[in-house]
Amino acid sequence: MENKVYFFDFDETIVNTDCLVRVYNKHNRFKYKTLTPAQYAQYNELTNDKIDFTDFDFVKSPKPAYLWKVFERVVNKYPEDTYIITARHKNAKSAIQNYIYEQTGKWIKTICVGSSDPYAKIDIMTFVINEDEYKSFYYADDSSRNCYYMNEAVEAYELELNNYRIQHVEVK
Repeated sequence: MENKVYFFDFDETIVNTDCLVRVYNKHNRFKYKTLTPAQYAQYNELTNDKIDFTDFDFVKSPKPAYLWKVFERVVNKYPEDTYIITARHKNAKSAIQNYIYEQTGKWIKTICVGSSDPYAKIDIMTFVINEDEYKSFYYADDSSRNCYYMNEAVEAYELELNNYRIQHVEVK
């Protein structure tokens, strides 16, 4: 039997919510952008940006996203080897875990990296893969940038894998 780990991004990958990112100017606190999670995943912060993630401390108006059914099947079969890894701040961890438990009856390991930097997720995923000596992994994310860099990291980190799959979820 293959030793496999599953990583799922939360927003726009397994769950859609009404949470928005608000971008303010640091100097005058003037709000000049409101972004969805998918938009924020592609957003490059400017020097004077102050990012407000307050909405993401909660799971607001959740609805199943594209990979919800896949996530449910994996959670029911491999709950100990399933992780949610999200750019959300650590304040969101219990809200996400409680929502997933309400929907699946399983407590799933949830990692909130608090950053849109792809390497914030990649460093944790590669640590988990190496630490627990997984030989295979599955990673799903709505951010094409995160998927691209994870693909690059597989070679750069010289992970000893039998196989892996990185799935980019196209958000419409």
